[in-house]
Amino acid sequence: MGTAVKQQKKVPELRFSAFNDEWQSAKISAVTSDVTYGLTVRPEYLTEGVPLISAREIKTGEINYDAAPKISLADFNKLSDKAKPRLGDLFLTKTGTVGFSSIVDRDIKAAITQNIAIIRIKDEQKLYGLFLLQQFKTEDFQRKILSKVNQSTIMDLQLGDIKKTVITYPGYTEQQKIADFLGSVDTWLDNLRKQKTTLETYKRSMMQKLFTQQVRFKDDNGKAFPEWISLTLGELGSVKTSSTDKLSIKGETSVKLLNYMDVYRRDHIYLTDSFQEVTATNREISTFTLKLGDVLFTPSSETPTDIGHSAVVMEDLPGVLYSYHLVRFRPKKNVFYPQFAGYAFKSYAFYKEFWRRAQGATRFTLSLESIKDAMVFYPQNLDEQKKIADFLTALDETIKAKAEEIAKVEQWKKGLMQKMFI
Repeated sequence: MGTAVKQQKKVPELRFSAFNDEWQSAKISAVTSDVTYGLTVRPEYLTEGVPLISAREIKTGEINYDAAPKISLADFNKLSDKAKPRLGDLFLTKTGTVGFSSIVDRDIKAAITQNIAIIRIKDEQKLYGLFLLQQFKTEDFQRKILSKVNQSTIMDLQLGDIKKTVITYPGYTEQQKIADFLGSVDTWLDNLRKQKTTLETYKRSMMQKLFTQQVRFKDDNGKAFPEWISLTLGELGSVKTSSTDKLSIKGETSVKLLNYMDVYRRDHIYLTDSFQEVTATNREISTFTLKLGDVLFTPSSETPTDIGHSAVVMEDLPGVLYSYHLVRFRPKKNVFYPQFAGYAFKSYAFYKEFWRRAQGATRFTLSLESIKDAMVFYPQNLDEQKKIADFLTALDETIKAKAEEIAKVEQWKKGLMQKMFI
């Protein structure tokens, strides 16, 4: 006689103590009255009108009605009733960017593009919209829908596949309890993100004021520092390109290479950073090795206002060279406090020096001479440079700490959701 296998109850690992009923499973089609999408043709955009919501407007998890382009009421009325979002409908992005979700929280006229699916719950007394929204954000649900995506040139999730996707849910009261709890975590995260945004805005404002002298520090005796001066990069140091490429050639010496994207993505360069492994000649090693205080610039871009990104070398980097896609500025001795240079060359005033010198059509570049001729407005006094750098560094550290706090809460919520859903 065979041994009976006990069927495991369908319950989550982590649960509020008042609940013990088994969860149910159903395809989305079984618990919804409609799953559809919006406009399939691009209408004329207006300055005022009905918001047209696309994936871009729901990436944060909330619907950004104000940022959405506007269409006429006539174009809105061409939509079928089921494609006109109602209060409580859920959005799920289905084309291009797949898997972002939000809930309609305003009873206003709005339209959606065809890259968003509207999911309308059949019985709102049985399935709580905010609970379903939280389930859409779980790793399990994201895996399910991504496994159904049509992997062509543009990712596309068919409405039929959305309808077939299985969800799980407990009783209505427990759904509310879960959604309210996770919603409070989301509110916490939103507040942290707003704090970070406020700090970033304040830093940008102070950068603008410091480098246009609307705000100035005084020395340790309370006296004003000397006036700032303007000199060209060519007058302040040497500007040099490189001949080091990304190849590894037999007979040459192994070195590490700092590339374009390393500078584009970073503000400071340290020996502990990761670099590409290549080879170089002895002449290249002696000429292009990076030292403390060097500043690297990106001399090309697809747009003139994305040119001239910089990163400062914060320590000697033996065995690290820069690639031929970059330009190195090496200041004369005691011209710049390294941390100050890291901010000065990212100021709006200095960026404008490069932007107006950029030349090109499909791709914009800065010639070596135009880089040398770029003007730098700066304080000669190194103590003033240090005060500015220390102030901005402290802000950066506060912003970084806030970002780390956000990441910890996001990871904590992710862990909770894995245990609170089936």
